[in-house]
Amino acid sequence: MTAATLPSDDASAAADTNTDVEASTDTPWFLYLLECEGNSIYTGVTTDVQRRYAQHVAGIGAKYTRARKPLRLLGWLAYPNKSEALKAEIRTKRMSAAQKRAMCATLQQTDDAAIADLP
Repeated sequence: MTAATLPSDDASAAADTNTDVEASTDTPWFLYLLECEGNSIYTGVTTDVQRRYAQHVAGIGAKYTRARKPLRLLGWLAYPNKSEALKAEIRTKRMSAAQKRAMCATLQQTDDAAIADLP
């Protein structure tokens, strides 16, 4: 499932930045992937992809992306709730880097200029 609108509260960010806001059960959650320095891929979940990506770029995102700066947003998938997004995150993190890159071909994607226009 993909979505053009992107509402983020990254599960891993909650511990790092205390920005975890209790989302209503109607709020969609997003699985997102970032390409980082060293050709690595960061996987996270959020209710607002634009805000979360901006946090990673600003160095206030996850500890992983503070050490390996994000280069670009590879894409995202929408889920109806946090539980489904977290399950997808676990499945994705078990994939190899090659499998994750192949998965990116199926994700909703945007270029860096369009990120500023995301809701």
